Amino acid sequence: AGSMLKFSADGDTNQAAIVHIADDTSGDANLAFYTSDAVDAIIERMRITSDGYVGIGTPSPGSLLHIKKTATTGGAPLELIRLEINETSDVELARGEGPAIDFYIAETGGSQLGGRIAQVRESIIDATAHSAMTFHTAEDDESLVEAMRIDYLGRVGIGTTTPGSGVNLDIEDTGTAGTGAGGNLRLSSNDSTVMVSTDRLGVIEFAGAEDTNSTMTVGARIEA
Repeated sequence: AGSMLKFSADGDTNQAAIVHIADDTSGDANLAFYTSDAVDAIIERMRITSDGYVGIGTPSPGSLLHIKKTATTGGAPLELIRLEINETSDVELARGEGPAIDFYIAETGGSQLGGRIAQVRESIIDATAHSAMTFHTAEDDESLVEAMRIDYLGRVGIGTTTPGSGVNLDIEDTGTAGTGAGGNLRLSSNDSTVMVSTDRLGVIEFAGAEDTNSTMTVGARIEA
């Protein structure tokens, strides 16, 4: 059972509709939104369920926002969400501006900004759109601090906003010598068996291209 609000520009074509879908047994009520495609077939595009879940491309969303798209035979990622900042008034663009997703963490009486992922400009030149992906975290009741950056060249900076190499770590070591705590970088094995003196803890390999086909060959190795 239910009801429908229908929109049509010229009779039976170019249609759209909002449909109230009621379940007489459970008492649930959903809203479904329909539009027409190029051949005038009316298709459900979005649904809001009785528990407040929103489904785009699916009539049965499994979370507050559930977006579903049919797979293709292409070998590239499929765009599902677009965040865009557009310059239309000839403003002076600044380094560090860009779209972001914020994460709020529950605390007593409300919530607190706890993290952010952003794509930000790295150039002050308006016509140059070099950008970096940044990751921000925050301590309790403190402002966000950038924890990691992947710049437009693919370099990774942890603890620095200006990585100068493939992976650049600039982190204060707060550990105490001889205690085994702290450190700037840890390589560990997830093997759950008890280790003996002959077991290998980890390996760092150094490799480079040896021919025009970019075949990578290990030239040196550090083992622990």
